Amino acid sequence: MFMAFVHDIQNEKAMISIDFLTGIGVLLIAFLFASYTIHSVMTPYTGYSKELYPVADRAATLLVKDEGYWTDGNDFGTEWNTVWDENQTYVRKIGLIKSDGNHTIDSRKLNVFMEKHDSDVSSDVFWWEYPTSSTDSAELENVSRALGLEGYYFYIQIRPVNESLINVSEANTAAIDAVGEQSDVVAVTRLATTEHTTFGQFNGADLFGHASPTKILFVIEPEDFDLITNGITFTISNWLFEDTNESDFQWIRIGNVIDADYDLKDKDKLKDEDYTVFRNGVDVSDSVPFQFNKTDTIKFIIPVSTLDDSLPDRYTSGNAIYLQLNVDSKVEIKDDGQTQFSSTKKSIKYPMKITLWTW
Repeated sequence: MFMAFVHDIQNEKAMISIDFLTGIGVLLIAFLFASYTIHSVMTPYTGYSKELYPVADRAATLLVKDEGYWTDGNDFGTEWNTVWDENQTYVRKIGLIKSDGNHTIDSRKLNVFMEKHDSDVSSDVFWWEYPTSSTDSAELENVSRALGLEGYYFYIQIRPVNESLINVSEANTAAIDAVGEQSDVVAVTRLATTEHTTFGQFNGADLFGHASPTKILFVIEPEDFDLITNGITFTISNWLFEDTNESDFQWIRIGNVIDADYDLKDKDKLKDEDYTVFRNGVDVSDSVPFQFNKTDTIKFIIPVSTLDDSLPDRYTSGNAIYLQLNVDSKVEIKDDGQTQFSSTKKSIKYPMKITLWTW
């Protein structure tokens, strides 16, 4: 009886040892699996891509978390978009956040170097990309430097989170064409909110200028010069006419000094090839002067090359930019004075995603 009891205890000890070893084995397997999984999550890239990821991550974070800054050695500030056209080397760091503490992306900074694409769906929503095939090489070098991406190829695309508001096929094709089939490429995406600002939508009933003969006078103040990085675009609709339904657009002039009667001094009349004008979406540049009626929407596009020829010292003169439209006297203006671009400022906010590819 005693021997049987001892034998049972020995068997029980043997069973405990096997169970213990089995448990240890299960735990070891689980630990190895967890380690492998965590390692895969923490290092999603291998080879050269492993070196690219921290570079791309830093640049993407800079775009959505930093204001950026500029300095000319004396003055400095975070509104680097206001000096970009004057001298790109002043910009030491590119960040897209507005300088108001609200942590939103400032579309005025986007528009400085990125190409903006109009939406086919919403007139208030756009998508952006950089660089493109037409990007100037000197500008690309400065953008690369200010983003900390010197020595790397990169492509940035920004689009609204609600992609139904844009031409997704166009945006996807642009990304594929830009990035191509790279063997080592890192893509980093960040979510943000943009405050998109537009200018230049004028109501014909609120126009000022020179009363007789009728000359509509527009003014862009120096603090708004960052609006014109690619030129000046504006539209006029809801015209106010006197006792008629039809008038004539005759010419447009540009300058940076006006007299007491709100008329341009040292007038520089633009040639037909110096700007583009649309009537209800149809290019009528070859028909200047042309007739229009009070229900027409007239859109003007003055490229930056025209500004460079007409006002080469616009950034150093300290003067505003004046545009004067000569129209038939049938068009009424509200009063003598200046029609300010800043008066048409419109801002909307919407969520967006920024993707940076680096290789």
